[in-house]
Amino acid sequence: REPFKKGHIDCMKGLMDLSHPIDHAIITATGEVRMFTWSDTQLRNDAGEIIGSISSGIDITERTKVQQKLIQSEQLLKQAHKLAKIGHYTLDIIQDFWSSSEELDLMFGIDCHYQRTTFGWTEIIHPEHRQEMHDYFVQQVIGQKQSFDKVYRIINQTTQETLWVHGKGHLKFGEDGHPTEMF
Repeated sequence: REPFKKGHIDCMKGLMDLSHPIDHAIITATGEVRMFTWSDTQLRNDAGEIIGSISSGIDITERTKVQQKLIQSEQLLKQAHKLAKIGHYTLDIIQDFWSSSEELDLMFGIDCHYQRTTFGWTEIIHPEHRQEMHDYFVQQVIGQKQSFDKVYRIINQTTQETLWVHGKGHLKFGEDGHPTEMF
């Protein structure tokens, strides 16, 4: 209770930044801990003096629990990817931009500054497979609307090591029937 009293006093003195909601745990009469997000507004008279405040709270306990489970799930997925040496990506075909998981970035030897376009991807492919993979992607995957499923060599951009990878991807189509995304 003391932190709430101090918060109220600070609010009344104009010492609190009220531009963002604040999350606080509250212990109910039954001893249950609940999470609330609080928004406060100062009430001022015509002279601009603070004469009161309005506070509203929203119970976010369930949302907080779901967020914690989601974070745990993501951490487990990252660990599984690392152990299995697999990664994932999403390619926006219309914008010609792809995003990838940390593990795929490690395999490719790239960082967040790498050019993530289809051209950038072909630069990672081993020169002996580059034209074949480009043609496969353009003609069969995009042109014939097939899933991507190919084993090919890449060159890790950091270590220059040649690696074999098995790339897979499924297409998502727009209303016009053309591929818009691959993941």
